[in-house]
Amino acid sequence: MHKDPMSLATRDVIESGKKATKNVIAAGRGATRQVLGACDRVWQDAATTLAAEPALITQKLRDDLISVQGQLTLLAGYFVGCAADRSDRMVDGVASTTTSAVSEYEHMFDARVAQAISRLGMPIAGVIQALVRHIADLSADLARLTSMQEERIVVRKTPAGKKTSRRAHKAVRRGKRAKTAK
Repeated sequence: MHKDPMSLATRDVIESGKKATKNVIAAGRGATRQVLGACDRVWQDAATTLAAEPALITQKLRDDLISVQGQLTLLAGYFVGCAADRSDRMVDGVASTTTSAVSEYEHMFDARVAQAISRLGMPIAGVIQALVRHIADLSADLARLTSMQEERIVVRKTPAGKKTSRRAHKAVRRGKRAKTAK
């Protein structure tokens, strides 16, 4: 079992989906601005054309129409911005929910696999790690006891007061009896 169960590929898919959706929303914002700008120009051109014929429209009415149209454009831009912001938040929420759901499914899958392995009688990683630690402890104990046994043999083989030669130490290690110098 690893610390972050969600695979890198899964995380990348979620992030790329989130990024693509946000790019679509941003493109929608840009397109809306262009459409509203075009509407502004058409409206102003129409009002200017009508104002050219004094019998059809007065200058005051033309200015009022352009003002109303500007206010409508501002309102439309505001509502489009609000909708885009809400869409961004929804995309973030969906990505977050998807990430947590995938992570939860990964945990459930890991638990099911661990149960199946346990039923088959195979040890899981934690048990194997505990056994490795236990074997290392036993090896250390064995090495310590072996060195203590060698020291006892060397001490027993040498007469009191005499130094043990290097040859005697080697012989003890090989299990042979060493000749002592007289």
